[in-house]
This record gives sequence, structure tokens and C-alpha cells, in this order.
Amino acid sequence: NTNLAWQCGASQCGLTVTYDVYFSSTDPTLGEGTKLGSVTTTSWDLPRLAKNTQYYWKVVTKDANGTVAGPVWTFKTRL
Repeated sequence: NTNLAWQCGASQCGLTVTYDVYFSSTDPTLGEGTKLGSVTTTSWDLPRLAKNTQYYWKVVTKDANGTVAGPVWTFKTRL
């Protein structure tokens, strides 16, 4: 069992921030079809992951001033 977690600064204007979470084991471009959902916290609990599999993920931060996409991160599970 694992989760994704990230650090992010608060909105400079005190606005509500949401995070769109993208995750895939097959699509490193992480398009709309790989979006898991949106949260207001800085973590996402993942389901049980497959062994020996490469995964890709990113977070897109949104507030009333705009949207900022983070980098694509990757990790591989053990055998």
C-alpha cells in the first residue's frame, strides 16, 4: 500500500487551492483519461499496485488565478 504526496505553497491571495491528480502505468503523457480526481489536500491514497511495474504521476494545481502543471514523476514497484 502506498500513496502519492507533494508539497506546494499556499495561494498567495488566500484562495482555495485544488489539486488534480493524474496516474498511469501505461501513458507517460498523463492526459485527461488518466485523471484520478481532485483533492484539496496534498496527498492521494493509491489502490494496491502491480509488482515490477513502472508508474507515472503528476499534480496540476488550480486556484482562481490559474492552473500550474507540475512535472511528471515516475517510480517502479519491486518484484
